[in-house]
Amino acid sequence: MKLYKLLLIPFLLLPAVLLSQVSDEAQKLYDEGDYRQAKALLENELEENTSNASISYLLGMSAMHIGDIEIADQMLNTAKKKRINDATLYLGRLYAMQYKFDDAEKEFTAYQRAMRRNNDALAELEKEREYANRLQRLVSRTEDIQIIESVVVRKDNFLSAYNLSLEGGSLEWARDFFDDRNNEDGVVYMNERKTKVYYSRFATGQGETLYTMEKLLDNFGNENIIPSPITDSSDQAYPFIMPDGLTIYFATKGHESIGGYDLYASRYNLNSNTYLTPNQMNMPFNSPFNDYMMVIDEQKGVGWFASDRYQPEGQVCVYTFIPNQEVR
Repeated sequence: MKLYKLLLIPFLLLPAVLLSQVSDEAQKLYDEGDYRQAKALLENELEENTSNASISYLLGMSAMHIGDIEIADQMLNTAKKKRINDATLYLGRLYAMQYKFDDAEKEFTAYQRAMRRNNDALAELEKEREYANRLQRLVSRTEDIQIIESVVVRKDNFLSAYNLSLEGGSLEWARDFFDDRNNEDGVVYMNERKTKVYYSRFATGQGETLYTMEKLLDNFGNENIIPSPITDSSDQAYPFIMPDGLTIYFATKGHESIGGYDLYASRYNLNSNTYLTPNQMNMPFNSPFNDYMMVIDEQKGVGWFASDRYQPEGQVCVYTFIPNQEVR
């Protein structure tokens, strides 16, 4: 699930008094960011020790990270009732992620009263309030778009919901294009002339980063990283290039994402061999969850994007929409 990048660190710095009551393996998985595995293990631990508030808390946090709202709400409320104060703070975040801003502020106020003499806790509270306020501002600027179809598909096969015309180029799984089983979810975009591809792969210290390759005789080569400022931040993926060859849509967890992958657009500057500062797309294209693979087919006059907001684990919803000529 997607979370605001600047607020990830507090999630990892859980109080030692809590972690000491959770298995070392579950703690390690959580600290390493493997929230799905941590959640599965913690669910088993909770069955054996249903009264353990620390397990409920960490399970709720893991569930929130991966977008399992129902479990996160249930477990954090359980931990809150058992007087784990941090559960109150992150219930506020959870409600903000669902745009329940009044409910979020009630939790923040309760946390503020409980932690009024703890300066570090109050500093974290201010960060969470700012995140909620940012979401509220984005909601107030939600773009008016016409959704004409939506379909829920397996995440490992979501490209099946895209029906791009030949003039728009093509999309292919990176695992097939590169025969690379280490990039199961990656996507390669190839232009209409089949002379250039755009894709993501892991780069040391940057997570996923966008690259291009060009057709050289019968094979692709001459790999280059996409110029800044797109790649100034970490974790970009799911590129799509408009037929003009200049406009790029991509997803990133950086560039002040509001959570997980957000959709951004930029344009190549021929004179400087750089891209313009990426623009974050409006809601409803973006949300506090993972939103990615924006594609616009000018020939057909439609677009697609994928999101895992409020979807079961392993599934995403692909929305088909009519692109606006101007933002409304």
